Amino acid sequence: MILLPQIPKFAATDLAETRGRMTISEARAVRALDHPLKVFSPTGGSHFSERGLEQLRDQMEETVRRHGYPTVRPSDWAAFDRESAELLHRTLRITFNEASKPGPWQFLACILMPDVVIWRQRRADGAAVKADNFLDSTNNLFRRLWWRAAIFSDPHRAGEPLWLLDHLLEDAIQTFFERRSLSGQPRMGLVFGRVYHAATQLLPSRFNMEPVERTAQKWLVRIGENVAFDSLGDQALVGVVAEAFHRSLPDPHRSAIRLESLVERAKLPAAPRSAAGQASPEAAAIAPAPAPAPNAPAVVFTESLLRHFSADRGTFSIVTAREADASEINLTGPEAKIVEAFFGRERIHVGPVRTNPENARQRFRTYPSGELIYLNLVYPKHDRSEMRLYLSTQKGFKPPGASIWFLFQRKRDLFIGFMDHNEWEKHVSEEP
Repeated sequence: MILLPQIPKFAATDLAETRGRMTISEARAVRALDHPLKVFSPTGGSHFSERGLEQLRDQMEETVRRHGYPTVRPSDWAAFDRESAELLHRTLRITFNEASKPGPWQFLACILMPDVVIWRQRRADGAAVKADNFLDSTNNLFRRLWWRAAIFSDPHRAGEPLWLLDHLLEDAIQTFFERRSLSGQPRMGLVFGRVYHAATQLLPSRFNMEPVERTAQKWLVRIGENVAFDSLGDQALVGVVAEAFHRSLPDPHRSAIRLESLVERAKLPAAPRSAAGQASPEAAAIAPAPAPAPNAPAVVFTESLLRHFSADRGTFSIVTAREADASEINLTGPEAKIVEAFFGRERIHVGPVRTNPENARQRFRTYPSGELIYLNLVYPKHDRSEMRLYLSTQKGFKPPGASIWFLFQRKRDLFIGFMDHNEWEKHVSEEP
């Protein structure tokens, strides 16, 4: 673990007042890697070097420039916040104890990158940026972004540990972060996020989750006065949080959704085993699970399959256990090419679904019924390096793990479907 440089509150307060009145170019000119009052925590890790600080600043600059810095301020900041949170959490390997101190965040905001704070937080041209955006408060840009990543990080998803941030409403992220009796609890953010995601999979697609997650948080705060959350096992904690969400659902949804279904969908993977074959509570809390196997490669339709489905083109692949559990499939190879060609690359939404739910919805037909359904399809990252399809029982498409899912174009329609392995083998083995 590392220790970040810190500056005391009295120094940061003076700097925050002056920095907040600067232009971006003025703040950029006073950036530094050192300060006369810089200190480190006496124990707990290795000092983060000036070279490390410089590299962090360079990486952050690459990120902000992709989002319009210094001249453009995006109308929707969700993509920037997500990308920056991932960068900070990946780079700053600090403990919760270190992250709870004011000094490190004041150093990053006042000394290392004040120009980024001004660009992100200034509400209008010429307006001053409030001092608390530089100081130790929930509004400190770098503290806020690092903590949201740390709180909702999923060590069981080694390939994409921050997947929950793509599903949670901004309100849920911010209010949970501000309730320190919850966000300061190990595993609580992870379990809360997984239960939240499970609930969205069981509820109608346009259901308003804000009153549910807020009520659930309040319920957890109340019972937290009498229950030591950190003493509960994984499944017990999932059960408590699931009950909080279930109690918060309005009728008739509470009656329609079984509590057991929430628990089952949100459960954590089995804990790693010790040499003696027993689950280790410490490992379950902090050790990442083994990385999931990569997606099976997509295969294009043979001439026989094209004739069988009366398709112009098509592809199929296996649904992995990870994809089924997360209710999402990353489209690769021929899958991505067919979808991009059909919908148009520029017409596929870029960013999390929540940033524009209407644009994220795309129309498919299910096989064999031909029924129209609408599924969320997005490029989750700004560079469009990935394409993601979200699965949903309520919306009509939720293939189980180990099944074969397929999509094909037939004239002006894009069909989607799945079969178990044995049924699919019959189609693959058919003679022309």
